Amino acid sequence: MGNEFAGCNLYREAFMSFAKILSSPRCRAGMAALALTASMCVAAATAARAESELVLVITKVTALDAADVWLAGPDDFYARVTIDGETFTTKIKRQQNHAEPNWKISKVVHGRSHDVKLEIYDKDIGKPDDKIDINRITPKRDLDFTVNTRSCRIGGFSEGYRCGDPIRREGYEQKKASIEFYVDVER
Repeated sequence: MGNEFAGCNLYREAFMSFAKILSSPRCRAGMAALALTASMCVAAATAARAESELVLVITKVTALDAADVWLAGPDDFYARVTIDGETFTTKIKRQQNHAEPNWKISKVVHGRSHDVKLEIYDKDIGKPDDKIDINRITPKRDLDFTVNTRSCRIGGFSEGYRCGDPIRREGYEQKKASIEFYVDVER
């Protein structure tokens, strides 16, 4: 019967040696460093998933020709902005061929890169609204771009823009306008 427990004694001795190693100051320092590294990794992962607020502010819209030719009256501009698939529509600026609306569109976003689509319309009564050309590229009338909320860079234009930079675009086709806006990221 004494030989049956001989293996247990070996395990007991190995466990006691391991317990001594774990209780040594050198091992505790290593475990503390490992715990600190793990907490830093968790903090970095949390920051990467952190929320930001992507903000687009349209400061000016100026008609370059008359969208309402048959009425010969000033345009009734409004904007439609789509951020990551969610669409926002601004209030209408009535009877103004040169508007400084300061329309502010914002969305809480997660991650780094976000798709934005910017469209300007002229509100019409009794017929479909006119889509205003604000893009230099024919026949595209709207603007599509991306915003990197981490680096605060705006992509999709021939020029490089950063958050807060004024961006000015204008269309070339009939029913065209110039637009000025900027993009910002609030954390």
